[in-house]
Amino acid sequence: DIQWVAGFLEGEGSFWLNGKCMISAAQVQKWPLDKLSAMFGGNVRPCAGTGNQQPYWKWQVCGLTAAGLSMTLWKFLSPKRQQQISTMLTEWKKRPVCSRYRTHCIHGHAFDEANTRIMNSPRQKRVCKTCAREACRRYVEKRKRACLN
Repeated sequence: DIQWVAGFLEGEGSFWLNGKCMISAAQVQKWPLDKLSAMFGGNVRPCAGTGNQQPYWKWQVCGLTAAGLSMTLWKFLSPKRQQQISTMLTEWKKRPVCSRYRTHCIHGHAFDEANTRIMNSPRQKRVCKTCAREACRRYVEKRKRACLN
């Protein structure tokens, strides 16, 4: 199946970086894209054709899944595709780590159980308790100075 995927994406796929690694393929027939989606996830959505182009389907996967799939398929692809993947992964590796994978806050404090608060927002953002205490202390001092003046 991996060799089928490599051959299919060699002819119909695109590998690029758009903030995160992306792989996509477009087809008039939906079944190959459903097969890709079943194997690797991602989504299959309909697209309207423009001009004389007929409607088609597009499969897309992004992020770590796309990076991993790219590395898996690399040895089966042509030198041109290998270069596209190498460029995509090189640029992707230069980007900062996604915040959910960071082990320390921007001031160097560890994101461990004792020093981390999870916000009750939909994104469940992590907050460094040490930094929050220091920010609160600075705010209180600023307000005291403002009241004395």
